[in-house]
Amino acid sequence: MPDINKFKSAVVIEDPAEIRRHLESVREKAGRAGELRSGGPKDEHVVSEKLVGQAVLKQDVPSGEALQSLADAAGIPWLPEYEGRAIPYWASDERVDGMGDIVKQNWHFDEFEKNPVMPYSHQWSQPPVANALVYEVRDRKDKDYKGPALHILGLFALRDQWEWADTIFRLVKSGFLVGGSVGFYSKKVIHIEDEAERSELGLGRWGVILDENHLLEFSPTTLPANAGAHTVLSRAKKDGLLLPGDFQLIREIDRARIAHTSRSNDEWRTADDHWLQLAKTLFPAQRKELVPHKELDESMIEKTEPEIPVTEDPRSLDEKVDRVLTLLEDLMVSHGVRLDDLQSEVEELKQLLSQRAESHTDIAPDGDDTSGLESVGADRLRGLLSKLEGLGTGSGAQATAATS
Repeated sequence: MPDINKFKSAVVIEDPAEIRRHLESVREKAGRAGELRSGGPKDEHVVSEKLVGQAVLKQDVPSGEALQSLADAAGIPWLPEYEGRAIPYWASDERVDGMGDIVKQNWHFDEFEKNPVMPYSHQWSQPPVANALVYEVRDRKDKDYKGPALHILGLFALRDQWEWADTIFRLVKSGFLVGGSVGFYSKKVIHIEDEAERSELGLGRWGVILDENHLLEFSPTTLPANAGAHTVLSRAKKDGLLLPGDFQLIREIDRARIAHTSRSNDEWRTADDHWLQLAKTLFPAQRKELVPHKELDESMIEKTEPEIPVTEDPRSLDEKVDRVLTLLEDLMVSHGVRLDDLQSEVEELKQLLSQRAESHTDIAPDGDDTSGLESVGADRLRGLLSKLEGLGTGSGAQATAATS
């Protein structure tokens, strides 16, 4: 985009309170005030959500050892089933968006890198559907756009980890659910006052330039237009990417979209009729299970939280904690370190184990000793083992590997 410094009518706003007032004002005038929320450090910033991202299904993605290395770097224990579950996105660029804004690709990842998870449609009350392995600004060159763009590579959770996440993955992989949305706050907002200069930039009536952007989240989201959905979903069914139960999720996604935008019961009934007819065509055996929902506030997904299995264990709490501490002590003794040398860390770990035991987590199942340690706090244990290495044993790396 052109150099902002050449525009004489540019007004730069950097105070968080002033940015909030300005964005709330222009969003209210545009009838889109609901797009803003609080976020960032101390919740003093106003967060924007931009539905401009798109999955790039034809782009080459890392595989094999390269993908495993990215997962390891992100702190995700590698599973062979993750192969093929990484999807790249162009998450943002400098084209004028639907709000009439320009988002400068001047991204900061301070907050995002602490927890680079990808919720579905900004639903932070739910577990994430994926984790961002790569997030960086790249030079994008294709028929639609040439310039800097935010690139994100997401690794989606497995079906046995969360069924909802697997459904989202399959809908994305099929080309049906390819949209994405960034959630971020800007430390600098530039308002162009002169109409001629606004026109040169292509800014909309209420559009601004968002700069010094701090990424908070990236979410797979949005449905495509209904036109063409039959072709895409038919191909997805043929490829094994669409299952009968997925239509409940598709209907719920569209219901939530309409509830957030037009809030029109009539629009919802028309849309739901479309999805029901499509479902009955593709999966005729499920016709009786597909019941119309005429009211917009009548959610079809009653429970979206994943079910966490409860493991019944006849051992007492003390027995469970002692078992894990015994395993830990054995590891330490084998590396020449006394338990007393790390007493405070052990006590903290014991507290963690007690909390997990009280919530019925299976702390140390019979059979594989290290799998019990991994299940109750691998990060905490790795911290302890790194101290073994620091105490001069020289074997900390081996101990860490034994728990992975």
